[in-house]
Amino acid sequence: MLGPNGAGKSTTIGILGTLVRPTAGRATVAGFDVAANAKDVRRNIGFAMQEVGLDELATGSEFLILRRVCTGFRGVKPHGALASCSAWSTSNRRRSSA
Repeated sequence: MLGPNGAGKSTTIGILGTLVRPTAGRATVAGFDVAANAKDVRRNIGFAMQEVGLDELATGSEFLILRRVCTGFRGVKPHGALASCSAWSTSNRRRSSA
């Protein structure tokens, strides 16, 4: 999404992600109203944060497990889908430049 500072890009993403309550108008995601059905919207979306402020050596699977714990997601167990990326991410950890 492109636009000048103050155009509402972050606010729009916040509304669509149910992080910001809209003050007017209506928005739907995956057929669900973001204000009336926030839980249904959250079940159908995901965010890829630009900056997470976490350990630079954390693997992708470690980050996904942390997000799962922080958001209270109780669906898929960490060993299922995450295990498939664990072997790759562990062998391809970024090394500290310090």
